[in-house]
Amino acid sequence: MLGTAMSLVLSDESGKNITEAINYCEKVIEECSNEKIRSMTRAALCFLYNKNAENEKAIGYARTLPHIWESREMLLCEFACEEEYTNTVKKVTELALSMIYEKIKNIQPASFHKNINRLTIGHEITFNKENIGEILETVSEFYKGN
Repeated sequence: MLGTAMSLVLSDESGKNITEAINYCEKVIEECSNEKIRSMTRAALCFLYNKNAENEKAIGYARTLPHIWESREMLLCEFACEEEYTNTVKKVTELALSMIYEKIKNIQPASFHKNINRLTIGHEITFNKENIGEILETVSEFYKGN
C-alpha cells in the first residue's frame, strides 16, 4: 500500500492524488504490524502532509519518528567489538557529516520543501574522504554565517 501511495504522488504532477496517497498511508499505519513499514510510512506521511499544506500534521508525524541516537548506525557503534569500534565510529561519522553537508548545500526557500520528489527515504549518501576538508569547511562556514 505504501508503494501504491508513493506511485500515486510521484506519477501525478498536479498533486491531485496526495489526499488519496495520505489515505493509503494512514491505512498502513492502522493495519500494519511491521514496525519498519510503519516507520517508513510515518516518514512518507511527513512529506505528503507537507506537500498538502498540512504542516502541523507533518510535524506531528515527524515527532513520532526515532531520534538519531536510536538509529541502527548509532547503536551498532555501541556493540562493535574492540577491534571494530574505531572503524564503526568512522562509518557513522562519515554518514552524519555527509548528511549534514548535503543539508547545508541544499538550503533553499521554504517552497522547495513542498516538492515531493525530495522524498528520499533511504537515500544513499556516499562519503568521499578526499572532500573532508570541503565538508568541514562548509559546516564551519555555515555556523559562522548564521
